Amino acid sequence: MLSGYLHGTGRVQHFAFHSTDSDKIYALTRYGGIYSTSDHGDHWATIGTDVLPPSYLSSFCVDPSNDQIIYVAACDNLFYLTNNTMYKTLDGGHTWSLANNGLANVLAIDMIIDSLNTQRIIVETNNGIWRTLDGGANWSVVKGGGRFRHMMQVPGTRVLMAVTETAVWRSDDFGDTWTEIYNPDFILYIGDGMRVCVNSTQPNIVYVVGNGDHGFVFRSTDMGLTFSLVYHSTTKCLVCYDSTLAYPGQGNYNFAACCDPTDPNHLYMAAHCIWESNDGGVSWEQKPVLMFRFIPIILNYSLVRITRRNFDFERWRNFSTERIK
Repeated sequence: MLSGYLHGTGRVQHFAFHSTDSDKIYALTRYGGIYSTSDHGDHWATIGTDVLPPSYLSSFCVDPSNDQIIYVAACDNLFYLTNNTMYKTLDGGHTWSLANNGLANVLAIDMIIDSLNTQRIIVETNNGIWRTLDGGANWSVVKGGGRFRHMMQVPGTRVLMAVTETAVWRSDDFGDTWTEIYNPDFILYIGDGMRVCVNSTQPNIVYVVGNGDHGFVFRSTDMGLTFSLVYHSTTKCLVCYDSTLAYPGQGNYNFAACCDPTDPNHLYMAAHCIWESNDGGVSWEQKPVLMFRFIPIILNYSLVRITRRNFDFERWRNFSTERIK
């Protein structure tokens, strides 16, 4: 399940937590289907995606009001393969049906389901942002164009933040309309991927982290309306094989960042190495581990809850590989 690039096709793409059961977690793998655990990661089992036609999977979401309803997109984040195939299950994965009418041939990267109206889902893609208002029966584009890389909801609000390679977009009505948040500094550190980091305790604090020009961090204190640069270095690289500038940086497909849900000043960034900040991204400390095969999953926002319970960044252990059914 946890094998990565060139070592298998089971690399984990996304995690999701159950809306009410904190021990239940879902994991989507690139070519191995969707797994779930009911004991906070000790044991895993597939949820029925084996019955789907052979396909890569890129993103998914679980209905917060009914965990038997799951949506999954059949694309490929690793090699950026597009598709217009979206599947939906109403019985926890026993049976699946297509839910893709009107959806273009795109790479679905992130999916967010509206907890106030679970028929409403927003999907960020490599060609715009798409929306369904009827549980996947019909799709339409709400933001045309843009090679989007990441999207997150600011906890407790209707605000969505989405990023492309070089631009930051914000919606304050859960994806109906989008406004570009302009900052001329965004294009000074061009890479091929940016990430959004949010937290639950102080939702006004939002970060945009990028892999361009050795790594950079922007911080907002007004819920994504404006950003200021808090970190960039010409002598230290956060996205290279080590802290020096002698090696190339990490591409978008293995780049990740997150904010501790309980501490807005506590951040992690992962590329070739893993870095930690305890002062809101101003300074960074490299962690004493090089996790080539695990980098795509370690710094998912949700997985912070797993790492903080099962292992820390000083002592790593594989807590699930041998326990997959």
